[in-house]
Amino acid sequence: YNGAYSYFDIEAVDHKKLLVQNNLSEILNIQHLQQKNWSHKFHFGLDYFSNKSNQLNFYCFINPYSNEQDGIVTIKELFDDASVNSFHYNKDEKDKNRSFYASLFYKHLFSNPKKELIFDINYYNLKAQNSTFFSDYNTSVLQISNSEPYQNSLNSRLNFSFPLNKNIILDTGLKQSLTFLRDNANSSFNYNQMVSAAYALATYT
Repeated sequence: YNGAYSYFDIEAVDHKKLLVQNNLSEILNIQHLQQKNWSHKFHFGLDYFSNKSNQLNFYCFINPYSNEQDGIVTIKELFDDASVNSFHYNKDEKDKNRSFYASLFYKHLFSNPKKELIFDINYYNLKAQNSTFFSDYNTSVLQISNSEPYQNSLNSRLNFSFPLNKNIILDTGLKQSLTFLRDNANSSFNYNQMVSAAYALATYT
C-alpha cells in the first residue's frame, strides 16, 4: 500500500493586455483556490516457480484517488486602467477516480537455455466522475462542466525465442492490443482501437 494526501493554497493570476489604437484593454483572472489531492493505492503480487523451467508472476493494484481545486474566481475587465466589469464566482470541483491494473507473466525454459517461451497479458480499467460547478454568491449555479471517463485496455504478447546457431537468436511472436474509451456523460464520444501484429527479430551476438 502507498498513499498520498496534500492540501495546498494556490493563487493563480492570468493577465491579458490588448492595445488597439492607443486604447488599452485588460482582462484579469484571479483565482484563490485550495488544492485537495488524495490517493490510496493497494498492491498485490505473487511469484510462483514450479521448477527451474517454469515461472509465473501475477501483479495487480486498485487505486481510488481525487484531485480537486475549490475556491473563488475573480474576473475583471479594465479599459485604460479603469475597471469596467468585475465578476466573482465560487468554484467547486467534484473529482472521483478509480483505476485498476492487473498483469500475468509466464515463462518456460527449454533444455537449451537460449530457447524460451514467454506469454504476458495485462489489463487496465479507469472509471471517473469529474464535475466543475461555478456559482455566484447567491448560490445559483451559472455553469456546470461534467465528464465521466471510462477506459478499458487489454494487451497481450506471445514470444518464442530460439537459437539458429551459436551467434544468432531468432524471436518470433504475436501481439494484440485492445483499447476502448468513452465518456458516460457524453454519448457522442466513443473510441475503440484494436491492433494485431506478428513479428520476427534476429539478434546477432
